[in-house]
Amino acid sequence: CHNPCFYSGRVLYLLSSSGGLGMLHPNGTSTTLFQAGSGWFSKGLAVVDHVAYFGLAPKQRSGVERNWAASELAAFALGTGRLLWRRQLPFAGLVNSVSAPGLAPFCSWR
Repeated sequence: CHNPCFYSGRVLYLLSSSGGLGMLHPNGTSTTLFQAGSGWFSKGLAVVDHVAYFGLAPKQRSGVERNWAASELAAFALGTGRLLWRRQLPFAGLVNSVSAPGLAPFCSWR
């Protein structure tokens, strides 16, 4: 489990070993929302306007290979429960975190 994130009374988290996104409910049960598959790794999670953004990369055999991984950014709509898109990033290496530092309750973007 990577990057737990509170969302709407629940906890979102990444299922790293399957390139997935999960949700922990208040009653203690979990739901898998998305899985890229056993050949993928997920890390870095941020939620903006009911969309979860997270990094995906093919699993690497060694630490050195991680420096050259072809990573992607994924967007998952939490309201509809569907993957919106996956985009390959224009640089090599794993995604360790995803953030939206310019967003705040008073931000003009909202």
